[in-house]
Amino acid sequence: MFCGLNRRGYTPSGSDVYYKYDYSGGENEFLEVGFYNRDILRPERVWQVEFNDAGEAVKYYAGCASGCGAGSGEFESLEYYDAAGLGDDRYDGLIKRRFNAASDIIAEYEYTTEIAGLTDEAGAEDNVYLTRPLLVREFAVDNPGGGDEAVYEIRQVSYDGNDYSATEYVYVDNEHYRLVKNFFDGPTFTTLAGRAEYAELNADPNDECYVTGFDYDGVTETITYPSGNRQNIKVYNSGHQLRAEYVYDTVHDANSMANAYTYENSYPASHTGPLGGTTEYSYSAAGYLCAELEAGNNLGIDPNTSRLKIFTTSTEWAGR
Repeated sequence: MFCGLNRRGYTPSGSDVYYKYDYSGGENEFLEVGFYNRDILRPERVWQVEFNDAGEAVKYYAGCASGCGAGSGEFESLEYYDAAGLGDDRYDGLIKRRFNAASDIIAEYEYTTEIAGLTDEAGAEDNVYLTRPLLVREFAVDNPGGGDEAVYEIRQVSYDGNDYSATEYVYVDNEHYRLVKNFFDGPTFTTLAGRAEYAELNADPNDECYVTGFDYDGVTETITYPSGNRQNIKVYNSGHQLRAEYVYDTVHDANSMANAYTYENSYPASHTGPLGGTTEYSYSAAGYLCAELEAGNNLGIDPNTSRLKIFTTSTEWAGR
């Protein structure tokens, strides 16, 4: 519907502000995102993302003010696990470390593929059920390798293959944590069946907790909050695509915060938000997203206006 319109000037007449997405092409691919005002030819803000040859984002550059040209400098970079070196393609695409501009490790992730107790399942090896590695530790390192290096715990997770549970310790500092225990419906540890959250710091798993219930029957996913007064509902179509989601008030038998989604040829075609505005999506012949038209009332602005995003599709990276 929109693709091919205003592609040269990027000045859609129906939008006061808009974004332009450009992909550089070739190795070390760059995505540059410019935020434009319709009445100003140059971008007011610019952001950049650099990709490696595998198509993984490895560097981010901050936006800058009008007239400053390119991005204002690297502010985050990423390191990925070497799946080939590990001999396990389940690590492919998994982030190992995040760095800030000062090279501090703002997050490092450790994973496992072996869960105690899973060997009880028909004599199988520990990792046979896991389609992906499971996070066991997340932490940050200030001034890594320096004389004043400091490590800060973020979270630790332990798994039990007997009851398919994951006990998570979310740290507020290195000495105190909040305890969360998740229960899954099987040995793949993919679908939540319940969650217990503990209010007290450094709680014991036997202490009083708040329980959230999860239920999925293949069509409807229901999350029931500890009070029982609220449920989050998601409804999927036969292709397992999200068709609708809303909040259900069990006390007053009322729905709110409703969102609806449509699809065309397996691609998302539209999204109607809680305020009634609809965002429409258009794709190129190759299947890349090339335009997005969002209604003003979805954005909290004049419902008679809209915002148009145009995506360049001149390279194989377009639409990613």
